[in-house]
Order: sequence, then C-alpha cells, then structure tokens
Amino acid sequence: MDKKILLSILFISIWLTGCANTQPVTLEKSSIIKIDETHIGENIQPPEIEITNEQLEADLAYWLNDYITLQDCGNMPIETGNLVYVIVTLYDSAGQPLADYQNMEMDFVIGEDYLGNKIEQSIIGNKIGYEIELAPVSGTVFEEIDDAATYDLEIQSAEEYVYPELTESFLKKEFGVSSEEEFFAKVEKNTEKLLYELSLTEIEDELTQQLIKNSTFSKEFEQDVEIRYQTLMEKYQRYGDLYQLSVDEVLTSFELDRAQVKRNAWQFQGEWELAKYYFGTGEISLTLDELKIEQERYAKENGYDTAAELIKDSGEQYLLEEICTKKMKDYVYEKLIGEITQYDD
Repeated sequence: MDKKILLSILFISIWLTGCANTQPVTLEKSSIIKIDETHIGENIQPPEIEITNEQLEADLAYWLNDYITLQDCGNMPIETGNLVYVIVTLYDSAGQPLADYQNMEMDFVIGEDYLGNKIEQSIIGNKIGYEIELAPVSGTVFEEIDDAATYDLEIQSAEEYVYPELTESFLKKEFGVSSEEEFFAKVEKNTEKLLYELSLTEIEDELTQQLIKNSTFSKEFEQDVEIRYQTLMEKYQRYGDLYQLSVDEVLTSFELDRAQVKRNAWQFQGEWELAKYYFGTGEISLTLDELKIEQERYAKENGYDTAAELIKDSGEQYLLEEICTKKMKDYVYEKLIGEITQYDD
C-alpha cells in the first residue's frame, strides 16, 4: 500500500476515535413541557459552615484510627474514652437470675452511653474488679428487657486508646505534612469540606423538589413514576424473598412504607426528567469521555474498583442517572443560588 495512503488512513482513524470520545452525551426527551423558575430558591441561602470542637475531635480520631493502639489500663482509674469489659447478670423482681441473661460478657466505650449514663457515671473513677450489686435497672438499657428488675455488673478489664506520636517523620509519611499545625489545618479543611457538601446536598435536594413542583409535565410523567415505583417495589420484594420477609416487613426495616416509596419514585423520576430537560436545552453538556471519567470516579467513591463492577450490580441506567442528576443539581444551584465552593483534594 502507498505510504501516503497508509498515513491518511491512520490519521482518519485517530481523528474519528478522538471525535467519538468528545461527542456529547445525549439523553432521551424529557416529559417536562416547561419550568417556571420564578421565585425558586428565593428563601434559600448558601451553606454557612461552623465547625465545632466535637466535630474536629471526631474527624481527628477518624484520620488516626488506623494508627491507634490499645493499652491495658492496669490499676489506673477508669476514664471517659476507655474501653471497658464487664460481666453482667440480670435478675427478676424475686431476685432470681434471668435464664438468658446470666454472666453476659459485654464491652463498651465510656462516653458512648452504650449501657446508659447511670452505669457509666458509676464506673468512672473506679478500677478493675469494681462491682455493682443488685442495682435497679431503671435508667439503664436493661430496663427494656422483660422481667428484668435488677442487675449485677463486674469490671473484668479496661483498656485505653493510645494515639500515635505526631512526629515530623510520621506526619510526612502518612499525611504528607511536616508539622502538627499543618496536619490539624488539613483535618479542619477536610471537616469543612464534608460539612459543606452535606449542606449543599440538602439545598440542592430542596431546589430540585421546588423545580419539580413548578414543572409542567406531559401525561407520560405519571406513567414513568408508576413504572419506577413498581421497579422499586420489585427490588424490595426480591430482598424479602431472600430473607423470607414480606414486602411490608422489608419496608419497615428500612423505615419506609408504600406511600414513602411512591413519593421517592416521584422525586427520583422528577430529578431524572429535570436532568433530561436541561441536557436537552443545552444548558448542561457532558462528553462521552467526561462521562467515562465520572463513571469511574463515582464507582470508586461508592466502594467499587471499576465502573464495570458497579454496572454489573446496579445497571448502566442507574449509573447514568446518578451522574447526570448530580450534574443537573450542581447546575441549578449555581444558576439560582450561587457559585459552588471547590475544595482541593
């Protein structure tokens, strides 16, 4: 083959491949006929983030969780934050031990109110071997147990959580910073980012709900809501079949009922119609190449190694809707409220 012809074919092939990746994502036509955006979001303010010391401490503990070790408290008094191991027996009003609640081995962290503040306050300041004898169950978690009137408790052991020393070498290796000040600033920035994103999500959900209510739909919308509702109910039915539960038992376990599932179907379908509407008007665009990147990012953020694995579990349509509706929500926020704050990773 002529060298010039070969080069021409190669160039065309590369050009076509490039064009395929940069072509816009096209969605099916929306059932929204028009949207009245008047007064939408008028009473909504951008997120205002105030970080508390408790939130910072919780985030700091989370960042250092993989490096925390447990150390026996020995003969030291037990403090808030210690992990305590106890043996508990419950008794009825006649002082007889309850058959299913004898010598129960339990462990909990002081300060998390696992057994009740009354028990925790009694334990704080005491040591291993400390006993509570025939105390009333009132004010403790045990009062929820039928026939339980009193309880015995003995502390078997206790451990304290030991945090790593924040040396320069440790911080550089694990977190890419050189000092405690830089590390604390990084944690604080991350906390701010998380709180901002939570607040942003709430605002975007409220905006989209308002937009759905102010949209004029074609008759196909209600049909699509019903299809989505039936699809959701089928998923709950399959879950129930797996664990031998009725659909209503499954819904109760998720703190749902059929009416809430129907409202969810309306909301989800409405958000999808909004996404298709704004993509259709050209106000939002996404290339196939960008979609692929977003698919991989979304998959990793939700615990999958690849988008293909997520698609295998939930389907390609699910992933497409998640990505496009999020892009739509970001768009309407910036259109109606203001610019979204971007945080460096």
